[in-house]
Amino acid sequence: ATLPSLPPKRPLVQHPARGISKIRYHLRLLAEISKEVGLPRYVIVDKSGQDELTKVVSQGLVETNNTLVLERGDLEDYYPMEVLRHALSKLFGVTASAEDIPSTGRVGAIAQLIKKDPFEWKVPLAEEVSRNTELRQVPRDIGNFLRRIHNESTRP
Repeated sequence: ATLPSLPPKRPLVQHPARGISKIRYHLRLLAEISKEVGLPRYVIVDKSGQDELTKVVSQGLVETNNTLVLERGDLEDYYPMEVLRHALSKLFGVTASAEDIPSTGRVGAIAQLIKKDPFEWKVPLAEEVSRNTELRQVPRDIGNFLRRIHNESTRP
């Protein structure tokens, strides 16, 4: 979802880890960079990434209060259905009915619909869904986390 367009006082960088197995590598790299300039790190992981997140928190790569675990499962399970269907059509030419896409476990269903590996479509799909999702459509826990990041980035 697009947050209000206030210019941040600190730069915000979205960096997809492309899989929970790679999160430690990316966080180590970002930790080194952000320590030099005093930037906090925030992490949102799918439910399956909770154990890995515990490890990166224990290694000091991110603070516990700067993390969010998606309890429903995968990020794709949170996409508003109509926005997801529109994005699938626009990006991949796939016409999907609501019956084609379950409310949970969507990654497998989407992969079958577009016949591509998730690593090929997850980021472009997330970007397209994000551009077309209104803040009121974002679940409260995710919305609160994103608002907090936004508010912290606009403080002097």
